[in-house]
Amino acid sequence: MVATGRPLAVILDGLCRLVDKLCDKSLASILLMDPNGRCLRRGAGPSFPEAFLAAVDGVKIGPCVGSCGTAAYRKEQVIVSDIATDPLWANYRELALANGLRSGWSTPILSSDGSVLGVFGIYGREPRSPTPQHHHTIKQITHLASVAIERKQAAKSLHASDLLARGQLEALTHTLDALAQESDPDRLLEHVLRTIIEKSDAHSASVWDREPDGDWLELFALIEDGRFQTRSGAIHPTARLAMLAQDHPVWREILPTGLHAVIEDIDQSIVRMCVGMGPNATWHDILDEADLAPAMMRFKSHLREMGVHTILFVPMLVAGRIPDSSASVSL
Repeated sequence: MVATGRPLAVILDGLCRLVDKLCDKSLASILLMDPNGRCLRRGAGPSFPEAFLAAVDGVKIGPCVGSCGTAAYRKEQVIVSDIATDPLWANYRELALANGLRSGWSTPILSSDGSVLGVFGIYGREPRSPTPQHHHTIKQITHLASVAIERKQAAKSLHASDLLARGQLEALTHTLDALAQESDPDRLLEHVLRTIIEKSDAHSASVWDREPDGDWLELFALIEDGRFQTRSGAIHPTARLAMLAQDHPVWREILPTGLHAVIEDIDQSIVRMCVGMGPNATWHDILDEADLAPAMMRFKSHLREMGVHTILFVPMLVAGRIPDSSASVSL
C-alpha cells in the first residue's frame, strides 16, 4: 500500500487491523503528532470504541498522559501492564476503564531524524505485559508506520512547494505589471499588499517603518477589511502610536536575525512563536499580556476584535540586511 501510494489513513488502518489479527485479544491504534508538536491526533484504531478515539483526539502530550501521550513526550516506549493502578493513567483512568481497556503499550513512531511522527499503541482488555513476539511486532509496525508517514509528508511538502512556487511566480508577475503601470508609490504598495493577502489567504497585511536609529517602529500602511490605509488617513488604533522595537516581543527577535516569525493563536494570554523555518526552528512562549507595552496591548486587542488568530512577520531585506521597514501579514 505504501509503494502504490494508497492514502495514509488506509495504510494506518491496515497496519492496525494486521496487528489485531497477529496479537490475540489486542486493540491496535496509531495517533499522529499534530504539526504544532504539542498534541496527538487520531490516525487509526479500527477496533477501538468511537467514544474513546474521539476523547483522545487532540490530547496534549506530557509526562503523565496515559501510555501514548507519555511515550510521545519521552520519545521512548512506555509499557503499562495495568491501567487500573499505573500513575501514568491517573487523569485518564476512568475513560480507559469505561471502554474496557486494562493494559497499554505505546511506542513512539520516529522519523529518520529522530522527531516524533506519532505513537503506535497496543491495548488489551486485561492486565498483561508484552511477550518477545509482541516486541518484535511492535518494532516492525513502528518502522512501517514511520516509512508511510514520512513518505506522505514528503509528498505533501513537495506539493506545497510546487503551489508556493506557482504563487510566487504569479505574485511577481502581477507586481511587475503594476510596477510598469503605476507611478504612484502608494498605489504600487497597495497592489503589493493586496497580492500578498490574496496569495496567502490572509485577513490583512501591514507595513511598518523602522526609524533610522532602529529603536522605534511606526505603522506605514495597511489593508484591513479590504480597505487600504496609509498612516496619515488610517483609522487603525496604533496608527498614531510609535512602538519601541525592544517592547515588541517579535521585532526584537527577528530584527537582529533577519528571519521571519509566526505567532500562533493570539487569543491566548501567553502566545507561542516560531522564528525561521526548517529543522532548527523551534516554538517557544513569548511575553505574558501583563508584560506588554500599552501600544502592544491595543494592537493585540484590535486584532482579536477583527478575528485574527495567527500573524506572520516578515522583515524586508535590502542587500542582505534589514532596512528601515518590515511587514506583517495577519491570518
